[in-house]
Amino acid sequence: EDQTRIAYDTVNGIRSFKLDANGESVTKEMTADEIAAAKKKGEELFASLKDCTVAEFESAIAKENVDFGGEAYTDGYYLQKTLNYAAAGSEFTYFSDIVNAMDAMENGDIAEITSDSLGYHIVIKLAPSERAYEMDVNQVWFKNFNAALVESLFLEECRALYGEMSVNFEILATVSDIKAIGVNLYY
Repeated sequence: EDQTRIAYDTVNGIRSFKLDANGESVTKEMTADEIAAAKKKGEELFASLKDCTVAEFESAIAKENVDFGGEAYTDGYYLQKTLNYAAAGSEFTYFSDIVNAMDAMENGDIAEITSDSLGYHIVIKLAPSERAYEMDVNQVWFKNFNAALVESLFLEECRALYGEMSVNFEILATVSDIKAIGVNLYY
């Protein structure tokens, strides 16, 4: 009997199914007993990690042989508070669940987070590395960082000047489509 179970594809952030030569799924959902056993194991691991150091946390995760992308993301995961991850697909909802839970955490806090999309997570919140956005290993997290920063600063300036702004309707009437106006991010 094939014991293939659903695995987590840490590279693409989705459940990974095994297919046979005909392209049919041979992956089996976990049974209720297997889910209960995995949850119990996770709860026991969380209880043992509650007051541990970062090094102890990393050591325990390594002992459990949990693949969380640590080799690829050696500086951790950088998640945006304001991004709706679920909008990218239901398989990414767990990122929003984690961000929401971590918002109330302090650096060094460890929490267990359950999510509807991928189940049970044990996470530790760490302070970001200084100038993390410049590190090659973090480019996957910061690829839109500069554009987002410029947009944020621009909107901040606009809000401060909102009361002083007025619309020149003569100029506005000459523009047929907002897309015809070029973007000026460097005012």
